[in-house]
Amino acid sequence: MFYNVNSKDLKKVIMYGKGIDYIDDLVALLPKPILPMDKYDPLLETYTLLRHDVDFSILNAIQMAIVEERHDIQSTYFMLHPNNMDIKSNYYGHIEGNKIIHHPDFIYHCKQIIDLGHEIGIHNDLVTASLGIREKPENLLYAQIEFFSENGITIKGTASHGSILARELGFVNYEIFSDCTRKDSETGRTIVYNDWSLQLNSLKMSDFNLTYEAYFTKRDTYISESRGKWGGKFPRDTPEWTEWNQEFSISNFRSMISSMAETYGTKKAQLLIHPCWWSGIVNGHQL
Repeated sequence: MFYNVNSKDLKKVIMYGKGIDYIDDLVALLPKPILPMDKYDPLLETYTLLRHDVDFSILNAIQMAIVEERHDIQSTYFMLHPNNMDIKSNYYGHIEGNKIIHHPDFIYHCKQIIDLGHEIGIHNDLVTASLGIREKPENLLYAQIEFFSENGITIKGTASHGSILARELGFVNYEIFSDCTRKDSETGRTIVYNDWSLQLNSLKMSDFNLTYEAYFTKRDTYISESRGKWGGKFPRDTPEWTEWNQEFSISNFRSMISSMAETYGTKKAQLLIHPCWWSGIVNGHQL
């Protein structure tokens, strides 16, 4: 399915099961300015960095990109490559041998999003992919950045993906970079899986012309709807999320978002949205 970016039918995106209007109940209420990740400036007094981790549906991502453009909003869409473990193939492509073979529609969809004014980044699952494909992570990363470049897309940043294997083995994918270390974790430790090993913190971001990792941008507030449930951290008075989600109401949600600065002390926020939990509204029907 392809979307006509000139169509006037798609005006809203709604969260499944919650009824949240993506613009009216969320984005329009965020601290300003709202910025894509590549326009991150830590010297600004206030901002919201708007990010999408495209775990599953790139078509849902395009719906969001269309609606954002119509409200003069720019954001970053991080594309998740297969890893030959829990993700053997997806909208990005599939694995053949030790290489990622790209889906024939993938670049077309990325360029749709770029033409709407947004940024494309890599949803980094490199440690998992290296272990699953049995290929050096630097080779995988170089190949992806080169692929995008050959198709006219410059990759400036990554956002770490939380894979099943990462949780099982106790690593975070951003740890592949020497620029990104974790508290209470050994820097440069070796990860071993099925007789294949790699060293964490072994790649330098600048060697790949990367300027940021999303989890290492300056923020005092982080909000996400991971797995369809809202969560995150505020500078003060963070809600009890389990109870808050169980007794969810749109009015309470709007109140929380609109009062982030006054109630919770927010100045510099990052909002992570997963398009798979949202869908467009066309002629009164949810897609």
